[in-house]
Amino acid sequence: RKLEKGDRVVTYYKGQRYDYIVTSKKVVQATDVRYLTNPSDTPILTLQTCDPPGSSLRRLIITAKLVEL
Repeated sequence: RKLEKGDRVVTYYKGQRYDYIVTSKKVVQATDVRYLTNPSDTPILTLQTCDPPGSSLRRLIITAKLVEL
């Protein structure tokens, strides 16, 4: 919930670091899964959680774009 547009998200996979910059933050209906199924031409990271926390009312979707190092 604390991530905002422009924030950096760092992940590691198989010993390699990947940096992403948050590009959007949206609250959508719990049944709206298009953000999880839409194909992308560029590498993106999609984070999903409950909104409000601990409920199943809505989804908080954070999208971040891969930063080329």
